Amino acid sequence: SGVNRFFGSYRQNENKITLHNLGSTRMAGHPAAMKFEDKFLDLLNHAAICIDGNTLVFRRNGQNIMQLAPAKPDKIK
Repeated sequence: SGVNRFFGSYRQNENKITLHNLGSTRMAGHPAAMKFEDKFLDLLNHAAICIDGNTLVFRRNGQNIMQLAPAKPDKIK
């Protein structure tokens, strides 16, 4: 997640993923990295996660917040 490692369990039901019992190590890092990490972990704890094709879509309050998709081979260097 940036500075720390996070862990937990998940359950998949068709195209929906639910995360459970998330936690993380608590090492200190650069303030900007820690701020990003806090926001990222908050997203994981409170977003609806679904699978759309080969993309993970994170939604909150009916809006797409983040999408994760595999890199295209021509973009990897």
